[in-house]
Amino acid sequence: MRLVFATDVHGSEQCFRKFLNSAAAYRADALVLGGDITGKVLVPVVQTTGGWVTHIAGREVTAETEGERKELERLIRLSGHYTIIVTRDEKAILDTDPTAREDAFRAAMLRTVRDWVELAAERLEPKGIPLIMMPGNDDLNDVSAALTRADYIINGEGRVVELPGGYELVSYGYSNRTPWDSPRELDDEVLGERLRTLVASAGSMDHMIFNFHVPPYGTTLDLAPALSSDFKPKQQGGQVEMANVGSKAVRAVIEEAQPLVGLHGHIHESKSVQQLGRTMCVNPGSEYGSGMLKVALLDIRKERVKSWQLMTG
Repeated sequence: MRLVFATDVHGSEQCFRKFLNSAAAYRADALVLGGDITGKVLVPVVQTTGGWVTHIAGREVTAETEGERKELERLIRLSGHYTIIVTRDEKAILDTDPTAREDAFRAAMLRTVRDWVELAAERLEPKGIPLIMMPGNDDLNDVSAALTRADYIINGEGRVVELPGGYELVSYGYSNRTPWDSPRELDDEVLGERLRTLVASAGSMDHMIFNFHVPPYGTTLDLAPALSSDFKPKQQGGQVEMANVGSKAVRAVIEEAQPLVGLHGHIHESKSVQQLGRTMCVNPGSEYGSGMLKVALLDIRKERVKSWQLMTG
């Protein structure tokens, strides 16, 4: 089985389309998209008498024709931001009403998720290539519901999913606690309990792949800048100080169960592969903000990883 794994695309239209294209480019038997699939920013595009105006990176950008507006929206979506067309009065409401702003963001986010799963079905279903997706710690619970309602793609969250070649995938997108108080976090002990319950329902570990969004603690997969009390990166000797921020529970479950592979994300800057016993743990990293897709390509044969590559493109 040839598996393509990516994670943490955070709403980037360019990354998602590249990911779908990777199925043909790498002759994949299955695609797995780990957690944190949605973006974090809503960009209003204001309709004026002469066209449209918005702000990107603090700079005012205008569009005069319908074609220019569509191109402007496309560029905004490439980096993982959502767009909404509004009047000046509607923009004023968004600026002053947190509830209206949250509702508009949620609607734009869910619309994009629905568009993505429809595009995935259009591209992959004729070829019979399965795509398993799940929400991560940064995704709202609405995302899981939207994935579950999809016709072709599979919401892997909290399930054991059969893959080509008789392999199985166990997925869970919650993380341990972070400084950012994201929507789907758990105390590490609770995370461990849920993972053990999920793993207990799975089959043979010789054919098992864990898709746990947060990486195992104390590895090369979970290194992130250490933060001060005001959330600024700590420095030592002129260099940013790094710290392990993954989950001790995830590491313990992997070391106990010893699946064939562990697929992880969450820490964008920790692109790495590390063995934990017989388990090969992978974090392909993420550069979603630049539209660059990072993937792990795994060839699995006869209950072992025959070859692997971490690629960016």
